[in-house]
Amino acid sequence: MDANQRASTILALIGLGALLLGTVAMILRRLHYWRQDRATAGYYDAPAAPRPEPLPAARPSAQRRAPAPSAPAPRALALDEWWYEIGDTSVSVMLVGNSQSGKTTTAKALVAWRAQYDDIVIIDPHASLNDWGSLQPYVIGHGRDFAACAAAVTQLHAEFIARYQPGADISRGITIFIDEYNALIANRPELTEYFTAWFQEAAKVGMRLVVLPQDDSVEGLGLKGRGKVRMNLRKVLLGEFTNGVSGVLRFPIAIEISGARIPVDGHELPELATEANSISPSVVWPIEIAADPEPVRAPRAARETPDIAMFELVRRTGTRERLADSADADAENTGTEPANDAELIKYLSNQRLPSGKYRWSANAIFEFVGGTRAEVLAEVARHRPDVAKTSRSLPKMADTLG
Repeated sequence: MDANQRASTILALIGLGALLLGTVAMILRRLHYWRQDRATAGYYDAPAAPRPEPLPAARPSAQRRAPAPSAPAPRALALDEWWYEIGDTSVSVMLVGNSQSGKTTTAKALVAWRAQYDDIVIIDPHASLNDWGSLQPYVIGHGRDFAACAAAVTQLHAEFIARYQPGADISRGITIFIDEYNALIANRPELTEYFTAWFQEAAKVGMRLVVLPQDDSVEGLGLKGRGKVRMNLRKVLLGEFTNGVSGVLRFPIAIEISGARIPVDGHELPELATEANSISPSVVWPIEIAADPEPVRAPRAARETPDIAMFELVRRTGTRERLADSADADAENTGTEPANDAELIKYLSNQRLPSGKYRWSANAIFEFVGGTRAEVLAEVARHRPDVAKTSRSLPKMADTLG
């Protein structure tokens, strides 16, 4: 190798060494900057946190996913935000709740509200255990008198049919309250046909139904096979029936609208119910309210004298519907035809079964004789000790209505 080649080799080695030294210097410089950045961020040379002790293995039943955060409970609607849904609606209303849940208190508040616009009928076979305010003497069905309840429903259904006739006056509405609805249809299942028609059609002719059941199933309501009829009712839930409805308050009540259950505030209902204590008895159907604020007598059933033909039927059969032993009735019922309604009421009030029980209830006598309820019941009380106690104030009421 000559001198030129050795010189070229030495220069190449020197260049390679310089390149290597530059590369190493660059690596060391970058490493320095990286360590400096880590130290600034608090990671470099920081003491290592102690590793947590491993948790014991959970049992399979406890290995559950954490529940998702629940949405806040809906706000309970104030009285003025929901009361119109049942107070001013034209459809029928169902107040469903267990015993002592506040159904009658809510219904009593609704009576006070509806009495401003409608005539009122209250049917309650447990009326002696409830308080319907100033209308208590006019409640039909005292003492589980399901026959009187059925007679009232039959008369109301006749009114329902009459209101569908051309030219019928439907300007004055009727609200019909029926407590112990389940017990009524259990004892008088034939009435379910009337109620079904009312649920579907009564609103068009100004008749509104308010029922108070403890069982809102299709079987309990007598609507088996016709469950869709319940869609025609505005439902209010009370007591245990509000279970599962979030947001209910101390007075548990909710309203169901289009399938949605909405909590409402009902703490003002007991106070509103006290207004039923001052309702005029003139609102009791069939008493009519004239333009003059003074109450007037209900119209007679298009007759000036007692229905002698019907009286003879009563004499021969004892009652129009429930008694069939006409031989016994003929043996007992002798005498002259009544000259006026007072004699007819006296005659009917004194009719007895062979067992000694009275054949006619006070309400049944009123349905047969017609006229003003207070006057008829007061006249019955003159001859019947069994109604004298509950009708003690009726003569005074009769004088007021007269």
